Amino acid sequence: MTEKTPNDQTVDQFYTSIDGKVWPEETWVTEDGRHILVKDLEPEHARNIIRMILRNQRIQLEQYEQLLASLELIWAQAEAEEAGNSGHLLN
Repeated sequence: MTEKTPNDQTVDQFYTSIDGKVWPEETWVTEDGRHILVKDLEPEHARNIIRMILRNQRIQLEQYEQLLASLELIWAQAEAEEAGNSGHLLN
């Protein structure tokens, strides 16, 4: 397993993505601060990382949906208030 220390941020390995672009090899930082090249992750560790990413995406989507609902409510209230105020100006 190839490991990098937190002080060694240089990446000397690269990979080619499906679109043909060349990228520096990504690292995963463990809870105890070890840097492990993604290509060297054990399958169970990789599955747990994917689960965490998917869980975080789901949580973020729920938060964005709640924010959008709040903004829509504020917008509707502002429009109703504006319509009420413009009615007073006409009288």
